[in-house]
Amino acid sequence: MPSPTATIVIGTIGAQIANIGVATAITGANLTPASAVTSGSAIGTVAGTLSASSSSGALTGVAFALNNTTNFAVNGSSLVFNSASVAAGSYPLTVTVSATNASNTPQSYSVTVTVAPAASGTGQFAMRNGLIYDPNGNQFIARGINVYESDQGSVSTSAAGTPLLTLFPKLNFIRLVCFNYNPPSYYQTFIDQLTPMGIVVELEHHSGAGGGVPPLSGSALTSEDNWFASLAAAFASNPYVWFGTLNEPSGPGSTLSAEQVSNYNAIRGAGNNSPIMMEVLGDYSTGILVLGAGHGLISSEYANLTNIIWDLHIYNGLPDFNASNGTNSYSTSQTFLNGMVAGYIQQCQTIPSGDGTVPVIIGEYGISTDDQNLDPGGTQTCIAVQQSGVGCAAWNWDSQAAWDILTPDGGQTLTSYGQQVAGWINA
Repeated sequence: MPSPTATIVIGTIGAQIANIGVATAITGANLTPASAVTSGSAIGTVAGTLSASSSSGALTGVAFALNNTTNFAVNGSSLVFNSASVAAGSYPLTVTVSATNASNTPQSYSVTVTVAPAASGTGQFAMRNGLIYDPNGNQFIARGINVYESDQGSVSTSAAGTPLLTLFPKLNFIRLVCFNYNPPSYYQTFIDQLTPMGIVVELEHHSGAGGGVPPLSGSALTSEDNWFASLAAAFASNPYVWFGTLNEPSGPGSTLSAEQVSNYNAIRGAGNNSPIMMEVLGDYSTGILVLGAGHGLISSEYANLTNIIWDLHIYNGLPDFNASNGTNSYSTSQTFLNGMVAGYIQQCQTIPSGDGTVPVIIGEYGISTDDQNLDPGGTQTCIAVQQSGVGCAAWNWDSQAAWDILTPDGGQTLTSYGQQVAGWINA
């Protein structure tokens, strides 16, 4: 009769012999959620970590893929957000697992990612992960138009916001084009009619039609700061009143950064923490944009600012973001223009603020670069802007020009361009 020790040795050897030739097989996929998975997370934010289980032995060369979803993507073993507008809820996903040493590769399994609601609102707009959140804590994507300050009374004639909201019932953003340093009372009625409906009114300094205005300094800057301070004090309790710095400024970048920080301090010094839209550096009159870190603006000047948004303007006549010769492209290729807009947005966001990545709103776009001639790729440019995901405001309710005009008769009807814009806003 064998000793107990001999029995154990024989049993171990027998098990090893039995396992010889048994191939490793994939038996499942697992998702370990990240510590915080919330709605409105930025693209690329990790939602969880994927792993695979096996029948025996370790899997090698493991790879994961997702089927039939646009909300999420795989980056190595990480499950990441692939859209910035994923709502709260449960999302069943099909994960395909492959491994170089598995006998049954590939295999597909179901996992579920649960997205929690974003943090509750603070009563103010806030910037997080390059996104804008409204006072109720919901992600805010601007769907709006530009309006001349002189047109306020005809654009909104009552608390119902008509005719504006008759044509654009889902509009949530107005960039009010302010040519003069008017007192707060000049804007009060327009603001009182629209902001209770959750419509943002941005009071934007539009000195110099067509852009290319040098940054202000000295007494001119003092006058501008005093205007912003008066508006900020008057509307400090209304988070839906925003502010916009000098329209389409030229350089030098150091002077422009100094002007924008001075505007910021004037507004914040008046006790107002509402968003401030900062114009990017660019002489739009010549079609040259200079964006982001290392291109004129002083990055360090913005490092401690909060609740700021980059205001980018896009027209078909602007050069390709990657163009070395600075010539206008006037491309008609939708793919090309989609990439061009994405490139401009990405470069804007190379300058962070105290909130981290700064959100972008395309504060102007249209079908004509010069307001007099229809751009060859004007419609395609509008589509690229509207599909960019960052929000935008079309130029203009009544630009009094040949092409970039949304309504030709004070809000009774829309031009074909206006119909295209309305179709996007009201979708």
